[in-house]
Amino acid sequence: MKRKTITASQDDILVYWNQEFGSSYPLTKRLFQEKILDSKELVDDGSYSLYYQEEYIGSMVLKFNHSNDKKLQDHAYLAFLFVNPKFRNQGYGSLLISDAIRICTAKEKAVLYIGGDNDCLFSGLFLLNNDHVHQFFKNHRFNIAYKNYNLICREPPALSVDNYEYTTLKTEQERDDLLKQIRKLFPIRWYNEVMNCEPEAFFVAKEKHKIVGFVRINTPHFSKIANSVNTYPLYPHLGGIGPVAIFPEKKGSELANNIVKQAVNHLFTLGCSDVIVDWTNFIDYFKASGFSEISNSYVLYELRLYKKHQDLQKHRYQKIENDLRHDILEGKYKHGDIIPSEVELAAYYKVTRMTVRQAINNLLTDGLVYRHKGRGTFVTYNKQNIDFDDNPLFSFANEQNSKGDFQIRVLVFEKRAADELLALRLQLKIGDLLYYVERMVTLDNKPMLFERMYLPANMYEDLQASIFKGSFKQYAKEQLHWHSLSCQMTVEARGLSGRAAEVLHLSVGSPALYCSTLIHLVNGRAVLYRRTFFNAEHVNFSHKFTI
Repeated sequence: MKRKTITASQDDILVYWNQEFGSSYPLTKRLFQEKILDSKELVDDGSYSLYYQEEYIGSMVLKFNHSNDKKLQDHAYLAFLFVNPKFRNQGYGSLLISDAIRICTAKEKAVLYIGGDNDCLFSGLFLLNNDHVHQFFKNHRFNIAYKNYNLICREPPALSVDNYEYTTLKTEQERDDLLKQIRKLFPIRWYNEVMNCEPEAFFVAKEKHKIVGFVRINTPHFSKIANSVNTYPLYPHLGGIGPVAIFPEKKGSELANNIVKQAVNHLFTLGCSDVIVDWTNFIDYFKASGFSEISNSYVLYELRLYKKHQDLQKHRYQKIENDLRHDILEGKYKHGDIIPSEVELAAYYKVTRMTVRQAINNLLTDGLVYRHKGRGTFVTYNKQNIDFDDNPLFSFANEQNSKGDFQIRVLVFEKRAADELLALRLQLKIGDLLYYVERMVTLDNKPMLFERMYLPANMYEDLQASIFKGSFKQYAKEQLHWHSLSCQMTVEARGLSGRAAEVLHLSVGSPALYCSTLIHLVNGRAVLYRRTFFNAEHVNFSHKFTI
């Protein structure tokens, strides 16, 4: 087996990739040149192709973020990974992934993303006909950072009358003046995306000759292909928009929709057959601006890495904890099995028993194991994949509709910082953001239950309170494409706390049925922790499981 540079193997990459994905995600020499070979973020020793004699095996392209934003400088991106179908399931993909992780760890990178790089080919891993690749990354302990979408507009949207002047920039001076504003007001990534654009790529809205919003527009005729136009070979003449930015003084105004409609119409006047907006979660907003449907869906995966300068002892106990957690969730240790003793684990990892004990204590807190004095530590977690229809209490909206006047009221919807308990439950760091939701369910105006929900903010892009007034199960299934979960539930009798008693119109200490539910994706990533108090005067709980 030997290596070749990405430049030397470009032709083989394009041939084998397009044989498999040319009808949905075609790669051209121009795309490959601009997005890969010309990238200033390319990592030379992490970008290569493997060959068996002269037969192409596969390739990877690794990039490091060189942004001026210090928060992004320890980010790495696997911009491209492909294995010739003939050589799949033989360990070559794992070999490439392992090498990428090795390089990132040596360079003290904090996180490795799959796609999502500046000037990317893909804003994540595409969903269409790609299930085996998603499973591959899950098996290598990558977690979902978030999902994003491309939307397409197939005809000019109807324009609204307003008092703004819409135009493209004409001079480099105008462009440079706008770039200063972008650098000051908007994310550094947007600045990086547009800093080398020609003036006519900026479609702007002006009020009294002052720019109050802009849209980057693009077609294959521009000097450089924007991410929104990466799929241009599939269309007669594709146009693209993004980013879209409204200056602070105009946020919340009608300008947000109007500038998009105006920019799209401008692209149609340039001869575009279709227009795409890429890398967004604002589906309703763009549909209201003329984009009729989702054209592509992507999942951005991430792998959190350890830095060399992190506390070594913390690194060690977290590794032990993560290894044991993975083995339990994946079924290596099943319900009732004894895990290795503290002495055995300390010898295996070459650490003290105190370090091992800290790792096991975290698993105890999460309810994955229990200790039996004099015998050892045993697994309590019983892994069972539960389809949504089998998942108790995940949604109330559909189950109760026909039984009376059933209503869900959202009492609190806000972002909070995770405390120690929630961080342990949801696999977060203390202080990480999460969505906190309080809601109550009434039936014929009688309070039936009070619920607190905690959702890691990094697993959901821009949740809205309205989602929790209906079936969250349906939202998760249709919008997030989560079709199977692992559910760990504890049911017990408990006296009502002050807040729960107030909502359920009962006295403090009144008996209630209490359910604590922790829900994971099939890869073990926690996505929801829920605490529910049922009014014992009105609720009987039963559930039918599929075995």
